[in-house]
Amino acid sequence: MHITKSEKGYALLLALTVLIILSILGLSLITITSNSIVKNENRENIVQAKDVSDKGVEFLTASIQKELQTYISAGTVGKADFQTKLNQIIQNSRYSCTSGGVEIPSESGQTNVCVDVNNIQNVYNEKNELQELKKIIPIISTGIVNGKKNVTTSRVMFGTDAIPDQLRYAISTNNGGNLYLHGGVEVQGDLKSDGNLILSRQATWFSGTTARWEDSVTTRIRQAANSVTPKLILNDQKNVFVLNTNNKPTYDEHVAGTRLTNTANYTRFSPTATNASAAISAQFFNSPQLNVITKDLSDDTVEITGTILNKAARGTNKRYTTLNITTSTHETRSFAKNYETLVAGETEQCVSWFVFWCTKYEKTLTKSSLTINGATNSGNRTIDLSGTYYVYGDLNVTNTNLRTDALIYVDGNVTIRESTLNGIRENSTLIIFATGEINISNISVDRDTPSIIKGFFYTKSNMIMYGVGSHIQLQGGISANRLILTAVRGISKSNTFESGAAQALLYDHDRNPITPNVPQRNSRLTVIYDQNLISEYTDFMRDKEEEFITEINAPETIERSY
Repeated sequence: MHITKSEKGYALLLALTVLIILSILGLSLITITSNSIVKNENRENIVQAKDVSDKGVEFLTASIQKELQTYISAGTVGKADFQTKLNQIIQNSRYSCTSGGVEIPSESGQTNVCVDVNNIQNVYNEKNELQELKKIIPIISTGIVNGKKNVTTSRVMFGTDAIPDQLRYAISTNNGGNLYLHGGVEVQGDLKSDGNLILSRQATWFSGTTARWEDSVTTRIRQAANSVTPKLILNDQKNVFVLNTNNKPTYDEHVAGTRLTNTANYTRFSPTATNASAAISAQFFNSPQLNVITKDLSDDTVEITGTILNKAARGTNKRYTTLNITTSTHETRSFAKNYETLVAGETEQCVSWFVFWCTKYEKTLTKSSLTINGATNSGNRTIDLSGTYYVYGDLNVTNTNLRTDALIYVDGNVTIRESTLNGIRENSTLIIFATGEINISNISVDRDTPSIIKGFFYTKSNMIMYGVGSHIQLQGGISANRLILTAVRGISKSNTFESGAAQALLYDHDRNPITPNVPQRNSRLTVIYDQNLISEYTDFMRDKEEEFITEINAPETIERSY
């Protein structure tokens, strides 16, 4: 084949053209790749700058909290002392933005974090009352990574409510006590267990002295009204156990906790393990993922007997040797919150003798009781009770629609049977601190509508509460040494209950509007945390003698912006 010169020239020109095009494409690709690398590096630097600025906020938050905790742990700290120390710490020039703040170098970048001392804010409650032991602190953190800067501004609340820690939870145990949740109990709010947490999908009740187990579901937890995620606070030295209902120990062994390490009887979940929140949350019935928090829990500091004896020695507004309330017109219906009433017996004992004659007598307290009984031929009577009470003995409430605005210390047992408890006003409640057992039973037995019990119940002893035959909605909270809550869901009739499978068919009408006519399998024992507990307790304790600060609140992020 013969090729002319013109054809050779054309081929050369075509080759050069292709080479130039490929070179341009190659350079473009290199430029695009280089730009992408630069952009990726910039994005990574921006992300890292945000990360180190967030860590700056966490660092300063932890530093302030540690100073406060160290201060109250060093000795007895009163409210005035705490208030002074809180102001000193948050206005410390070491943290102040006007003094340059704190520099935090790291391998990935550098952070400067400080407190905007000119914009520290006071805290007010829902009644617009100043909370002197709290402050909202603006924390400004600037993170710089390879020239890229991010500024994080957080408003964090520090301080304390100066209240017993137990008032912060829907359910809690203290001093190493185990928390038992049997069957379909429902809890709206946070939980704290100072001992082990034991779950069972079967509920328990007693026929005479025989423990009966009924199929149900495990406990359901929902967040409190002002919360995003329900919290489960656990002792970092304890565990969560799920009962193997096909191979159970005896009831006595179960509640004594003597067989928890037997893997044939229980499945153990460590709250400190990887992915513990997801694994533990999965053991609860139809619940969101919980925020599982582990820490070294502080000792129980609630003093009851000493408080009553101190009031007896110092005197109160009113004193009864015994108090029986059976009418709706009793004077206790209108006592003010700060009106103090002592219920205690009294006897005289000779402490000094001359031959056969006593030369000196001393009065000592004897046990007594506060009894409220509203039984009538036509049903339960409505009785109001208000004020602050110190009972050196037992508290008994039977057959009463009791409306309260009261704080009661009980050096004895508490029994509430066949009664309802509500507040006198919308936000008023009943707060009980007892040394003995608390027994709440026979409440709306076999009824489809629950009885409302509005109150907070604390005992240094053990407590068990049933929602098997009974049907209870407790608006408040419960705290005990060892606490057992047991319930089924749905209908109860003469010790006959729906199957476990039926109870698992949960129909929340607010979530499933297409099933409005299907009966709800509601829990027969629901505990709903009362958001007003802290403010109500604070109202009772206002104008009381000095209390020492033993607990501080966890820092609470009110707002964060970038």
